[in-house]
Amino acid sequence: MREHDLGTFDDEPPIGPEQITAEALDALRDVLDWSATPAHWETISPIIESIADALARGDLSALHAATIELDLASPYRVIKVGDEEERPPSKKLREQVVYLVHTMEPDDADGAEGSA
Repeated sequence: MREHDLGTFDDEPPIGPEQITAEALDALRDVLDWSATPAHWETISPIIESIADALARGDLSALHAATIELDLASPYRVIKVGDEEERPPSKKLREQVVYLVHTMEPDDADGAEGSA
């Protein structure tokens, strides 16, 4: 098995570090637009923690797994039961996601930001 060989099927090419990071970044950006019930946010929050932990450890396999878990936890994939009101992420969770997004953005995004 090759390093970072995270293809799902034998005929599927392995996913490289750049793609894993890009998919995680994309998923985190999506979270900022989500609305979910408070109970569902309690499910999503530990997944965000898993992504932060994987990034801190440099563990691409864990980052990939947590990204898939986050995608599957999307409020667009979950059927709402009950009449609990949906809300955007809490301020604390939003700040954590924004921090992760900024730390994961490619360096050239920082340069473009500074020249504006």
